[in-house]
Amino acid sequence: MIPNIRPSIQRANIGADLRLPIHDCDILVVEDVPWNRHLIGTILTGAGFTRVRYANDGQDALDAVAVAIPDLVVLDIMMPRMDGFEVCRHLRAAPETAELPILIQTALTSTDDRNQAFQVGSTDLVVKPLDQAELIARVRIHLENHVLIRDLQLFRARLEGELEVARTIYQDLLPGADLIAGLQASHGVVIRSQSRDRNELGGRLWGVKAQGPERLSVYLLDIPGRSISAALNACQLHTLIGDLLEPSRSPGSLLTELNGRACRLEALGDIAFVAIGTIEPANGRFTYATAGDCRPIVIHADHDIPVVGETANTPFGVVATTQYEDHGLSFGPGATLLLGTPSSELTSLLTAAIAGVNGPARADAVAGVIAETCGGKRSTIQFDRADHRAGSDPTADARTNGA
Repeated sequence: MIPNIRPSIQRANIGADLRLPIHDCDILVVEDVPWNRHLIGTILTGAGFTRVRYANDGQDALDAVAVAIPDLVVLDIMMPRMDGFEVCRHLRAAPETAELPILIQTALTSTDDRNQAFQVGSTDLVVKPLDQAELIARVRIHLENHVLIRDLQLFRARLEGELEVARTIYQDLLPGADLIAGLQASHGVVIRSQSRDRNELGGRLWGVKAQGPERLSVYLLDIPGRSISAALNACQLHTLIGDLLEPSRSPGSLLTELNGRACRLEALGDIAFVAIGTIEPANGRFTYATAGDCRPIVIHADHDIPVVGETANTPFGVVATTQYEDHGLSFGPGATLLLGTPSSELTSLLTAAIAGVNGPARADAVAGVIAETCGGKRSTIQFDRADHRAGSDPTADARTNGA
């Protein structure tokens, strides 16, 4: 006769507090003795578990798992045809059941038997004769862990899918190879970029747009952090710049208006770096405005000392009334322009790299330094005058910078 176990379950309040939705989890009870099988089923259903299946021995258990993988297996050890140890080995060998919770219930009490149970893949043990409270407690905790891990895995898979879509959208905002090649052909400027790995999201974006046959508008956004928030803010600013870019607008006035609008966005971080400029290859001129420590650098064809431009150290997106001024640098034939947030040692490294190097190899030497010092840490855009005619006058920078 099976004892009346429901009152004791109720007194222990077992199953009354199912913190996670586990009451409808699929539980497979593997037991060759009918009385024991019925007892375990009664305990589980009495505790509120509604989906309990049964297998008479090890082979029946594998057949039942093949039909539908349960959320937890309550497994006897000593059974005909196939014992519990062998069932564990089979389940752990299959990728789809390698993490399946297996609760072994056994009358074996020796240390060797317990160790063997864990060696073949048991998740936990419960000793016969069964204690009702212990059985329910162990079933509950392993089901809760199983459900939690499953939900986290599903959430991670969904999040990774959404992030991959975001990365694709983010990359689509950057200038494509066809656009860059077209601008090289039409404006005589070779464009190279060093930025973070495409698998990372963050607040770094740049763009370039032809403003007629003689002018290029360029911009760089660098918002601290490798977060979705930084990426969203960068995308919003990217859209704003696209709306504001007009041939008649100066970089300073554009940056001033952009800053005012940015102050109404979500916090950009500790500080944001922004550079907006206009390249006029025919006139050998780069006019720009910057916010934060974003200093353009020009390497002239016939001068071995890089020229570092001015910047407004006023933070971007903090004070809506901030006014930004235009500055200028000469950008003559054979020159290279770097737009980014240079490190303190970059100027000396560039000086050493370009010493005695002329022609197109000079721009390649600059690109090598940028790749080594800036790649992955900061965004730097390199513009090279494709024509290598007579060099510009580097002293012109001193006369025009800040004009």
